[in-house]
Amino acid sequence: MTTPRLYWELGAISTKPKWITVPDISIVNAISRQHLISGADSSAGELTVTFLTEGSFNKIYAVDLKTGSLVKSYIFRATLPVEPGDKVRNEVATMEYIKQHTQIPVPTVIAYDSSSENTLGYEWILMQRIPGKQLSDIWSDLSDTSKRAIVRATANHVLQMRKSCTFRDIGGLYHDPDTGFNIGPIITQFMFMGGRRQLVTRNRGPYCHDSDLVLALIDVQIAGIHLLRAMPSDDPNLDEDLIEDGPEILRLMEEMRSLVPAIFPRNEKNEPFRTVLLHPDLSLNNIMINADTLEITGIIDWECANASPQWQDTYPQFLTGPDVEKQPARVEPGDADELRNERWNDWEKVQLRAVFDEVAGSPLEEPLAILKREFVYHLEVVEYSQIMVERWISQTREKLKP
Repeated sequence: MTTPRLYWELGAISTKPKWITVPDISIVNAISRQHLISGADSSAGELTVTFLTEGSFNKIYAVDLKTGSLVKSYIFRATLPVEPGDKVRNEVATMEYIKQHTQIPVPTVIAYDSSSENTLGYEWILMQRIPGKQLSDIWSDLSDTSKRAIVRATANHVLQMRKSCTFRDIGGLYHDPDTGFNIGPIITQFMFMGGRRQLVTRNRGPYCHDSDLVLALIDVQIAGIHLLRAMPSDDPNLDEDLIEDGPEILRLMEEMRSLVPAIFPRNEKNEPFRTVLLHPDLSLNNIMINADTLEITGIIDWECANASPQWQDTYPQFLTGPDVEKQPARVEPGDADELRNERWNDWEKVQLRAVFDEVAGSPLEEPLAILKREFVYHLEVVEYSQIMVERWISQTREKLKP
């Protein structure tokens, strides 16, 4: 019987995965030593492991190997089995595909284990550490000129993916012994967050059309609600508030299902579908930068990357925001007023999106792209705001009228 590795903690607005045990740092050290120090002399080199940080699904350790005066740095990441096996395999394959098909700097994978049935008790990846600082550490101190230069470099990386990382199906990227890589089951938080959805039958693809994707998401939501309503009162996945909202959520899911043919129409000419590999969170935290030269040294955190429909390929996360037509007053250094800073940041993002488009080109928006993104967004929030989803469905039906 497989030993449980995590549990899900219910919160006011979200459910978070929690570690049942903390990875043993001595075992992290032993695994790292096994893969970084080769040959008969296993004592060669001074290897140190230090806990660095943690994210939603991972604990990150800095691994430094000192041989004489030379120090090589690595990252060891232990990960919760939120999508057992597939999430780690997908991330490793994605980074290797990017390395082979683009000039984008990504971590080099040294070794990995996509099973939790090992000495550590968790899935893990050992990879080279990308030098530099997170862009989030220095962004607010940069000049307009420097920000534009970094946006241009980021746009160049995105453009490479748009040109060299295209596919015909929607789903996660995996190694294939015959073809090198293939598209397989999708890795998305919608399918596993909360634990409950992992207990139902899920169609994780790959999908040959975006309508297949959204229908699979609807089915997972419906199955999860039915499972919840059948749970005993002592089940750790029980959410009493969600049980109360269950009938309304089920009704709204059927309403959204009825909109699928109009928002995600099949191509009558049977033209092949086109997808592009997307970084799931191209934020300031995941762009590494040389603080002296301001060159991008690497793009990190490729977990949950998928070959996705083109309408999901918009702007990096750190450039998204509302359209602003009128320039506000520039925020002076040290100004702590939140509203003034927000207005200026939104205006700055508008200008930087234009810079991004100069390099990567404006997104090729199909006529229904906005509605498609809105559809997926409202699927994601239906558990928290049925009124908002009901309003969107009504407004969308009006828009779709001939």
